[in-house]
Amino acid sequence: MSVEAPERDPHADRHYIEIRCRGTVEALALDADRLVVGRHRSNGVVLDDKAVSRVHAVLERSNGVWFICDLGSHNGTFVNGKRILQERPLFRDDQIRLGETLITFCGPGAGDQTRDLEKVSSSPAAERTFMFTDVVESTGWVGLIGDEAWQDLVDWHNRTLREAFLSHGGEEVDSAGDGFFVVFPDALSAAGCAVAILRTLAQHRREHGFAPRVRVGLHSAIAIHSSEGYRGKAVHLAARIAALAGADEILASGDTTAHLGDHFAFSPSRSVQLKGVSAEVLVASLAWR
Repeated sequence: MSVEAPERDPHADRHYIEIRCRGTVEALALDADRLVVGRHRSNGVVLDDKAVSRVHAVLERSNGVWFICDLGSHNGTFVNGKRILQERPLFRDDQIRLGETLITFCGPGAGDQTRDLEKVSSSPAAERTFMFTDVVESTGWVGLIGDEAWQDLVDWHNRTLREAFLSHGGEEVDSAGDGFFVVFPDALSAAGCAVAILRTLAQHRREHGFAPRVRVGLHSAIAIHSSEGYRGKAVHLAARIAALAGADEILASGDTTAHLGDHFAFSPSRSVQLKGVSAEVLVASLAWR
């Protein structure tokens, strides 16, 4: 493994990691925004550790904050002795264990990761569930019923969904025409809201003969909130999952389904490749009928 040993000045202006593997200690400066770790030669950090998966985990910087995410490894990724199930922010001196390898996340003094997190977050980082909704084939509706009737339908759709968001504790972050981006305090609230939305639309369709068909995407992760709203990889991932969903479908990431336990039924999980996301993502459809 070819690495660059960074300057050990406590006031250095960059983060680095110390890797302890098979009796050796090496240091690697985190100069890029993304670093994949595993046994495969194509990784940014190649570990000679049979307990480590070929592509095990990724370190990624978003809005100045470093995160670690397990990439579906066989033996898991542990931070300070606890296995991580979703993306997690890193702080100076965090101990990351992959197989028999120990990695220490080392931060600069004046530019400590803790302060970086505080800069981009108006409240402490916490797990949230992101929801994206969208009306399927809206252009076809406009051509079928005309602009004025379509606008009336969109207004009803928006009121209906906003009532559901409010009753399930959702925070509307953004909307664009007939789509919404909403944040929930937990996966159970988000899933319950999604089910309520599709059931309400289905009932209206039965009683009145029509209602727009909506797709919903859910993803749970550590949320970073700034003055500009929620940002980062988790938001991008949730939006891509929603785009993959079909009409009348609630598509949830593995990080979301893991929190729902026996509260809901799901289709078998499948791995998908999402645009702009290097690693495959586990998703499953949530049964709502």
